[in-house]
Amino acid sequence: MRVTKQLILRLLVLLLVVAALAGAGWQLVLSHSFYAPNPPAAASGVMPAPEAGEKIVIFAPHEDDETLGCAGYLQQALAVGASVHVVLLTNGEYPEWSVVLFEKALPSIAAYLKLGYMRQRETLAAMNLLGLPANQVTFLGYPNEYLHQMWEPAHWRFANPVRSIRTNSTRSPFSNSMTKGAIFCGASLLRDVETVLLREQPDIVISLHPNDLHRDHWPTGAVVRFALDELGAGGEPFARKCRVYTYLIHRGPAWPVPRRYAPTLRLEPPAALAALKQTDWLALPLTLDQTLVKHRALLMYRTQGARFDNLLLSFARANELFGVVAHHHWPASRDVPTTPVILDPFADLPAPLAYGQGDIGRVDLARNGTRMTVTVTTRKPPNGKIGYHFAIHYGGADTADRGVIEYDWQGKKATGLAVRKNTLAPLPPAELKVSLGDRAVTLDAPWPLPDATTRFFQLRAWTTLGRRTVDQTAETPFELVQP
Repeated sequence: MRVTKQLILRLLVLLLVVAALAGAGWQLVLSHSFYAPNPPAAASGVMPAPEAGEKIVIFAPHEDDETLGCAGYLQQALAVGASVHVVLLTNGEYPEWSVVLFEKALPSIAAYLKLGYMRQRETLAAMNLLGLPANQVTFLGYPNEYLHQMWEPAHWRFANPVRSIRTNSTRSPFSNSMTKGAIFCGASLLRDVETVLLREQPDIVISLHPNDLHRDHWPTGAVVRFALDELGAGGEPFARKCRVYTYLIHRGPAWPVPRRYAPTLRLEPPAALAALKQTDWLALPLTLDQTLVKHRALLMYRTQGARFDNLLLSFARANELFGVVAHHHWPASRDVPTTPVILDPFADLPAPLAYGQGDIGRVDLARNGTRMTVTVTTRKPPNGKIGYHFAIHYGGADTADRGVIEYDWQGKKATGLAVRKNTLAPLPPAELKVSLGDRAVTLDAPWPLPDATTRFFQLRAWTTLGRRTVDQTAETPFELVQP
């Protein structure tokens, strides 16, 4: 019986690996054939070293990201007497092969829960190696691979949570989540992030870069940025004064370069992102000893295959890479001419290269009284097979000022969904008009921001082919200013 069970588990692992390769096959083919990415660019500056007495909060979506991005910085901070707190948004209860290999069980709710706790222990072990005690680590307990859905209007409210297919739950089933039974929705996640920030009152916040491609990573950066803007608008001095740095983990199959363990080489930003000049890329030099300790910490993540995963091993380098993302301004006026609001590289990833009709290069926004136009410029003429999407998150000094709106269109048919004043409702289709140009698609819609209460907003655009994402831009922050 034991031999039969082991054989079944091994076959299941093989099937899971084959399925994963099949799902990513088109990326692998492109990345190893005619897809030739640009080499990395050099960082533009030096990351300020942490100082004694500074209070630092590091946010990470999964148990390993905090070590991948910040283990060297964390070592330096603790060495000089800074205070560091690490916050994990999910428990990383994924992937299936980890359940099979490490729990010796078929995927089930109980097995996924055990995996989540195991990943927590891996982070605590890594943090202990780096010198950070367990009481300086907080687990929020939100579902792995669902943060992007929680950030959408359909799952923003407490009344409309997502359901994790792994735990079959709409609330955190983990006993050590900061909020017991945390509801799986955007408003709950934002509340928990703000609770941590208010408690810690940090001088420095480190979170995910908005151009990170992972569906849990860019939302982590977005919710932290939104929380700081909302707290700042509400009068919290620390939220307006603290320095915000970001780190990048996932940016396609050709970054980092080279993708292997290379402790004496430097980690440099992707050239296509550096060319946009939307981020000041900063390098934090590490001593060889700090790099080797970071490598030992990474090896703690056995459930993620750290000993053979070249992506993870690539981050044990002679430096760590951080980015300061530009915070833009938008005039509080009823008439604003067409203005570029988002820039994105052309043909820098496999999917946009293959589908130029969905390869976004720029997004423009204009306001004319009570209407707005959103123009998405693509590398090739748009067509009816590609879906175009645009989202706005806005807020002010109070939670009642929040709003989340998503616009979706394909061909000339447009729909939308909005959360305003905690009410979820579709946008009237008759108010949404789409026009196709040579290399652009334009949406004409009512101006969505309440002029009296809006103080800041975030914009994001993405394209899809069926259910597959083709391209996605950074979630870009704006402050509303008087002209």
